[in-house]
Amino acid sequence: MTVEAVIKILDPSVASSVRESLMASVTTTLRDLVDAYTTIDFNDVTQRMAVGTADGYIIVYDLRTATRVHVLEVR
Repeated sequence: MTVEAVIKILDPSVASSVRESLMASVTTTLRDLVDAYTTIDFNDVTQRMAVGTADGYIIVYDLRTATRVHVLEVR
């Protein structure tokens, strides 16, 4: 399961009943990912998650909207 797949569950366009029923699982999964991988970080204040990829990118997600807000290439 990729981070993006987990984050998409938070998309505001997903039925609220689906989001609510999965929120605890998604929160736990994201917390576990942040704890397990040094290439993932989360900011409580902005509700954004940064994910470093193996192919040299950093992708920043807004968890409130379940969207990518930045894609940065690391050189």
